[in-house]
Amino acid sequence: MSTRVAAIDVGSDSTRLLIADVDGRGAVRPVVRNSIPTQLSAGLYETGQLTVAAQARALEALAQHAAQIEQHSCATSAAVLTSAVREAKNGAEFTAEVRRRFRIDAQVIDGRTEAELTYYGATLGRELEGRVLVVDVGGGSTDLMIGERGTPLFQASTEAGVVRKAARFLHGDPPRHEEVAALRADIQRVLEDAVPAEMRTSLAHGLMSADGWTWRPALSALGEEGAEAAQSGILSRELVAHALDRLVGARMAQLREAPGIHQARAPTLVAGTALVIETMDAFG
Repeated sequence: MSTRVAAIDVGSDSTRLLIADVDGRGAVRPVVRNSIPTQLSAGLYETGQLTVAAQARALEALAQHAAQIEQHSCATSAAVLTSAVREAKNGAEFTAEVRRRFRIDAQVIDGRTEAELTYYGATLGRELEGRVLVVDVGGGSTDLMIGERGTPLFQASTEAGVVRKAARFLHGDPPRHEEVAALRADIQRVLEDAVPAEMRTSLAHGLMSADGWTWRPALSALGEEGAEAAQSGILSRELVAHALDRLVGARMAQLREAPGIHQARAPTLVAGTALVIETMDAFG
Protein backbone atom coordinates (compact mmCIF):
# COMPACT_ATOMS: atom_id res chain seq x y z
CA MET A 1 0.00 0.00 0.00
CA SER A 2 1.48 3.35 -1.02
CA THR A 3 0.66 6.97 -0.24
CA ARG A 4 0.89 9.73 -2.82
CA VAL A 5 2.73 12.76 -1.49
CA ALA A 6 4.02 16.05 -2.90
CA ALA A 7 7.10 18.07 -1.99
CA ILE A 8 7.97 21.57 -3.22
CA ASP A 9 11.41 23.18 -3.03
CA VAL A 10 11.25 26.98 -3.28
CA GLY A 11 14.83 27.76 -4.19
CA SER A 12 16.74 30.91 -5.05
CA ASP A 13 16.69 30.24 -8.79
CA SER A 14 13.85 27.76 -9.38
CA THR A 15 10.81 26.21 -7.75
CA ARG A 16 10.67 22.42 -8.00
CA LEU A 17 7.89 19.89 -7.50
CA LEU A 18 8.11 16.17 -6.83
CA ILE A 19 4.98 14.02 -6.62
CA ALA A 20 5.70 10.44 -5.62
CA ASP A 21 4.15 7.27 -4.29
CA VAL A 22 5.80 6.13 -1.05
CA ASP A 23 5.23 2.62 0.27
CA GLY A 24 5.41 1.32 3.83
CA ARG A 25 9.11 0.47 3.49
CA GLY A 26 9.99 4.00 2.42
CA ALA A 27 10.49 3.16 -1.26
CA VAL A 28 9.80 6.17 -3.47
CA ARG A 29 8.32 5.98 -6.98
CA PRO A 30 8.34 9.41 -8.68
CA VAL A 31 5.16 10.31 -10.55
CA VAL A 32 5.78 13.95 -11.50
CA ARG A 33 8.94 16.05 -11.56
CA ASN A 34 8.71 19.71 -12.55
CA SER A 35 11.15 22.58 -12.22
CA ILE A 36 10.24 26.17 -13.10
CA PRO A 37 12.90 28.92 -13.24
CA THR A 38 11.77 31.81 -11.03
CA GLN A 39 14.90 33.80 -10.16
CA LEU A 40 13.48 34.48 -6.70
CA SER A 41 16.82 35.89 -5.57
CA ALA A 42 17.05 38.44 -8.42
CA GLY A 43 17.82 41.78 -6.76
CA LEU A 44 18.13 40.23 -3.30
CA TYR A 45 21.89 40.63 -2.94
CA GLU A 46 21.68 44.31 -3.87
CA THR A 47 18.60 45.25 -1.81
CA GLY A 48 18.24 42.62 0.91
CA GLN A 49 14.62 42.12 -0.19
CA LEU A 50 12.65 39.72 -2.36
CA THR A 51 11.42 42.01 -5.14
CA VAL A 52 7.77 42.25 -6.10
CA ALA A 53 8.52 40.79 -9.54
CA ALA A 54 10.51 37.88 -8.13
CA GLN A 55 7.76 37.04 -5.65
CA ALA A 56 5.19 37.12 -8.44
CA ARG A 57 7.23 34.65 -10.51
CA ALA A 58 7.58 32.27 -7.57
CA LEU A 59 3.89 32.50 -6.67
CA GLU A 60 2.91 31.78 -10.28
CA ALA A 61 5.15 28.70 -10.27
CA LEU A 62 3.60 27.59 -6.98
CA ALA A 63 0.14 28.00 -8.47
CA GLN A 64 1.13 25.66 -11.31
CA HIS A 65 2.52 23.15 -8.84
CA ALA A 66 -0.58 23.38 -6.65
CA ALA A 67 -2.76 22.56 -9.67
CA GLN A 68 -0.69 19.44 -10.34
CA ILE A 69 -0.91 18.40 -6.69
CA GLU A 70 -4.70 18.64 -6.85
CA GLN A 71 -4.81 16.86 -10.20
CA HIS A 72 -2.87 13.91 -8.80
CA SER A 73 -4.93 13.69 -5.58
CA CYS A 74 -1.98 13.85 -3.20
CA ALA A 75 -2.72 12.78 0.37
CA THR A 76 -0.27 15.28 1.83
CA SER A 77 2.01 18.04 0.64
CA ALA A 78 4.72 20.28 2.05
CA ALA A 79 7.08 23.00 0.88
CA VAL A 80 10.54 24.06 1.99
CA LEU A 81 11.95 27.53 1.37
CA THR A 82 15.71 27.91 1.30
CA SER A 83 18.55 30.42 0.93
CA ALA A 84 16.81 33.39 -0.69
CA VAL A 85 13.88 33.38 1.73
CA ARG A 86 16.18 32.74 4.71
CA GLU A 87 18.21 35.84 3.94
CA ALA A 88 15.53 38.27 2.74
CA LYS A 89 14.28 40.90 5.15
CA ASN A 90 10.76 40.23 3.87
CA GLY A 91 11.17 36.45 3.78
CA ALA A 92 8.74 35.87 6.63
CA GLU A 93 6.03 37.87 4.87
CA PHE A 94 6.55 35.89 1.66
CA THR A 95 6.35 32.59 3.55
CA ALA A 96 3.11 33.69 5.21
CA GLU A 97 1.67 34.55 1.79
CA VAL A 98 2.60 31.10 0.45
CA ARG A 99 0.82 29.44 3.38
CA ARG A 100 -2.24 31.68 3.07
CA ARG A 101 -2.61 31.39 -0.69
CA PHE A 102 -1.96 27.67 -1.13
CA ARG A 103 -2.93 26.23 2.27
CA ILE A 104 0.32 24.27 2.33
CA ASP A 105 2.74 23.39 5.12
CA ALA A 106 5.57 25.77 4.13
CA GLN A 107 8.70 25.94 6.25
CA VAL A 108 11.90 27.95 5.96
CA ILE A 109 14.76 25.51 6.63
CA ASP A 110 18.31 26.28 7.71
CA GLY A 111 21.39 25.43 5.70
CA ARG A 112 22.23 22.32 7.72
CA THR A 113 18.78 20.84 7.26
CA GLU A 114 18.87 21.70 3.55
CA ALA A 115 22.20 19.88 3.19
CA GLU A 116 20.98 16.79 5.06
CA LEU A 117 17.79 16.53 3.01
CA THR A 118 19.78 16.86 -0.20
CA TYR A 119 22.12 14.06 0.88
CA TYR A 120 19.28 11.70 1.71
CA GLY A 121 17.50 12.49 -1.54
CA ALA A 122 20.61 12.00 -3.68
CA THR A 123 21.60 8.68 -2.11
CA LEU A 124 18.15 7.15 -1.59
CA GLY A 125 17.93 3.77 -3.26
CA ARG A 126 21.58 3.74 -4.37
CA GLU A 127 23.99 0.99 -3.32
CA LEU A 128 27.21 2.97 -2.97
CA GLU A 129 30.36 1.61 -1.34
CA GLY A 130 32.81 4.02 0.28
CA ARG A 131 32.53 7.70 1.00
CA VAL A 132 30.16 9.73 -1.14
CA LEU A 133 30.28 13.45 -1.91
CA VAL A 134 26.96 15.11 -2.70
CA VAL A 135 27.05 18.64 -4.09
CA ASP A 136 23.88 20.70 -4.47
CA VAL A 137 24.55 23.75 -6.65
CA GLY A 138 21.84 26.32 -6.00
CA GLY A 139 21.19 29.94 -6.81
CA GLY A 140 21.93 31.36 -3.36
CA SER A 141 24.00 28.60 -1.80
CA THR A 142 25.93 25.46 -2.63
CA ASP A 143 25.65 22.63 -0.11
CA LEU A 144 28.30 19.96 0.32
CA MET A 145 27.66 16.65 2.06
CA ILE A 146 30.00 13.72 2.67
CA GLY A 147 28.65 10.42 3.92
CA GLU A 148 29.00 6.68 3.87
CA ARG A 149 26.41 3.90 3.62
CA GLY A 150 23.54 6.37 3.69
CA THR A 151 24.76 8.20 6.81
CA PRO A 152 25.96 11.83 6.60
CA LEU A 153 29.38 12.38 8.16
CA PHE A 154 29.90 16.03 7.26
CA GLN A 155 27.81 18.84 5.79
CA ALA A 156 28.42 22.47 4.95
CA SER A 157 26.18 25.10 3.41
CA THR A 158 28.20 27.77 1.62
CA GLU A 159 27.33 31.09 -0.02
CA ALA A 160 28.73 29.87 -3.35
CA GLY A 161 25.37 30.07 -5.11
CA VAL A 162 25.46 30.72 -8.85
CA VAL A 163 23.11 33.72 -8.84
CA ARG A 164 24.96 35.27 -5.89
CA LYS A 165 28.40 34.77 -7.48
CA ALA A 166 27.35 35.89 -10.95
CA ALA A 167 25.91 39.11 -9.50
CA ARG A 168 29.09 39.79 -7.53
CA PHE A 169 31.78 38.97 -10.10
CA LEU A 170 30.48 38.81 -13.67
CA HIS A 171 29.66 42.21 -15.13
CA GLY A 172 31.13 42.19 -18.64
CA ASP A 173 29.30 40.86 -21.68
CA PRO A 174 30.97 38.53 -22.29
CA PRO A 175 32.70 38.28 -18.87
CA ARG A 176 36.28 39.57 -18.80
CA HIS A 177 39.16 37.18 -18.07
CA GLU A 178 39.96 38.89 -14.77
CA GLU A 179 36.30 38.60 -13.65
CA VAL A 180 36.27 34.85 -14.26
CA ALA A 181 39.65 34.46 -12.55
CA ALA A 182 38.41 36.37 -9.48
CA LEU A 183 35.22 34.29 -9.43
CA ARG A 184 37.16 31.01 -9.52
CA ALA A 185 39.61 32.17 -6.83
CA ASP A 186 36.71 33.13 -4.57
CA ILE A 187 34.95 29.78 -5.08
CA GLN A 188 38.21 27.94 -4.33
CA ARG A 189 38.58 29.88 -1.08
CA VAL A 190 34.96 29.21 -0.05
CA LEU A 191 35.31 25.46 -0.64
CA GLU A 192 38.64 25.20 1.19
CA ASP A 193 37.27 27.15 4.16
CA ALA A 194 34.07 25.10 4.29
CA VAL A 195 35.49 21.58 4.11
CA PRO A 196 38.57 20.41 6.06
CA ALA A 197 41.36 18.98 3.90
CA GLU A 198 41.05 15.53 5.49
CA MET A 199 37.40 15.34 4.38
CA ARG A 200 38.29 16.14 0.77
CA THR A 201 40.21 12.93 0.19
CA SER A 202 39.40 9.22 -0.15
CA LEU A 203 36.06 9.79 -1.88
CA ALA A 204 34.64 6.88 -3.86
CA HIS A 205 31.72 8.65 -5.54
CA GLY A 206 30.55 12.13 -6.44
CA LEU A 207 26.88 13.00 -6.99
CA MET A 208 25.69 16.40 -8.14
CA SER A 209 22.31 18.05 -7.86
CA ALA A 210 22.61 21.19 -9.91
CA ASP A 211 19.23 22.66 -10.72
CA GLY A 212 20.55 26.18 -10.17
CA TRP A 213 23.25 25.60 -12.75
CA THR A 214 21.37 23.13 -15.01
CA TRP A 215 24.45 21.41 -16.36
CA ARG A 216 22.63 19.93 -19.34
CA PRO A 217 22.03 23.38 -20.89
CA ALA A 218 25.64 24.33 -20.12
CA LEU A 219 26.85 21.28 -22.02
CA SER A 220 24.69 22.22 -25.01
CA ALA A 221 27.44 24.73 -25.81
CA LEU A 222 29.54 21.72 -26.87
CA GLY A 223 27.10 20.35 -29.45
CA GLU A 224 27.19 16.58 -29.98
CA GLU A 225 29.96 16.02 -27.44
CA GLY A 226 27.95 17.80 -24.75
CA ALA A 227 24.75 15.99 -25.71
CA GLU A 228 26.43 12.62 -25.16
CA ALA A 229 27.66 13.67 -21.71
CA ALA A 230 24.23 15.03 -20.79
CA GLN A 231 22.67 11.71 -21.79
CA SER A 232 25.12 9.66 -19.71
CA GLY A 233 25.15 12.04 -16.73
CA ILE A 234 28.92 11.57 -16.37
CA LEU A 235 31.06 14.71 -16.39
CA SER A 236 34.82 14.87 -16.80
CA ARG A 237 36.84 17.88 -15.75
CA GLU A 238 38.15 18.26 -19.29
CA LEU A 239 34.63 18.40 -20.67
CA VAL A 240 33.43 20.95 -18.10
CA ALA A 241 36.51 23.10 -18.71
CA HIS A 242 35.78 23.00 -22.44
CA ALA A 243 32.20 24.10 -21.75
CA LEU A 244 33.43 26.99 -19.60
CA ASP A 245 35.74 28.22 -22.38
CA ARG A 246 32.82 28.23 -24.81
CA LEU A 247 30.44 29.97 -22.39
CA VAL A 248 32.93 32.67 -21.38
CA GLY A 249 33.37 33.63 -25.03
CA ALA A 250 29.64 34.03 -25.69
CA ARG A 251 27.53 37.15 -25.29
CA MET A 252 24.44 36.96 -23.14
CA ALA A 253 22.13 37.41 -26.13
CA GLN A 254 23.75 34.38 -27.79
CA LEU A 255 23.24 32.24 -24.70
CA ARG A 256 19.61 33.32 -24.30
CA GLU A 257 18.89 32.32 -27.91
CA ALA A 258 20.90 29.07 -27.92
CA PRO A 259 18.97 25.79 -28.29
CA GLY A 260 18.52 23.93 -25.01
CA ILE A 261 19.16 26.95 -22.78
CA HIS A 262 16.25 28.54 -20.93
CA GLN A 263 16.56 32.33 -21.08
CA ALA A 264 16.35 32.61 -17.30
CA ARG A 265 19.29 30.20 -16.89
CA ALA A 266 21.71 32.01 -19.20
CA PRO A 267 23.11 34.50 -16.62
CA THR A 268 24.14 31.68 -14.24
CA LEU A 269 25.86 29.30 -16.64
CA VAL A 270 29.39 30.72 -16.41
CA ALA A 271 29.32 30.90 -12.60
CA GLY A 272 27.82 27.43 -12.32
CA THR A 273 30.33 25.87 -14.67
CA ALA A 274 33.23 27.53 -12.84
CA LEU A 275 31.84 26.25 -9.56
CA VAL A 276 31.72 22.69 -10.87
CA ILE A 277 35.35 22.82 -12.04
CA GLU A 278 36.55 24.23 -8.72
CA THR A 279 34.63 21.57 -6.82
CA MET A 280 36.22 18.85 -8.95
CA ASP A 281 39.67 20.31 -8.20
CA ALA A 282 39.01 20.77 -4.48
CA PHE A 283 37.87 17.16 -4.04
CA GLY A 284 40.28 15.54 -6.46
